[in-house]
Amino acid sequence: MVRLLYVGLLKPKYKILGSDIAGRVEAVGRNVTQFQPGDEIWGDLSYPHGFGTFAEYVYVPENALRLKPASMTFEEAAAVPTATVVAHVVFISSIITFASHMIFKLQPGHWVGTPILLMAFPLGYLLLRAPEFNRPFLYYVQIGVMLAWLIMLFLVDYVLKYDFRQTQWMVISFVVLYFAGMGGMIGIAALAGRGWTISAVILFLIAAVLGFV
Repeated sequence: MVRLLYVGLLKPKYKILGSDIAGRVEAVGRNVTQFQPGDEIWGDLSYPHGFGTFAEYVYVPENALRLKPASMTFEEAAAVPTATVVAHVVFISSIITFASHMIFKLQPGHWVGTPILLMAFPLGYLLLRAPEFNRPFLYYVQIGVMLAWLIMLFLVDYVLKYDFRQTQWMVISFVVLYFAGMGGMIGIAALAGRGWTISAVILFLIAAVLGFV
């Protein structure tokens, strides 16, 4: 499904790949009000903006861009649009899921766990796009461990519907895999700079407390 949306069925849907962008505005159209030549920007040109960031120059609608903070490098800004946002959504989904389980005393397999399970799709998307940016091997490991934890959660909570939290060795395995996966998400968020790293660590600590109190 992801391939059909972003790549095409029989031939490439977009001739020039690349979605995350960071750079300087070269020229603007007469109706553009948010930017001017020389502005440092970042943005995401994935669907529906047509990709194409691997080109030397790219035509971009202004609503796809944001001004780059002066404290961020272009490399850091280019990591923000997709990978860093996905990492933060993973944390937020974990917080929602764990808080709901704690407050409402829900049993394994309840629908409230769906948000965190759905994160497998954007994480899979990041893996598909990783070659575009020549991501290091560690990047693949970070996402892979998080996906492994989600698969484990799905199998135990939704397929087997087994309350593994009463079995010591399973709890230990679950916790180790969780912290490894979330640590990987912090690493991915860190690609975007110090501010995103701090927010990721804070969200991680909140999720960890809610998940294991």
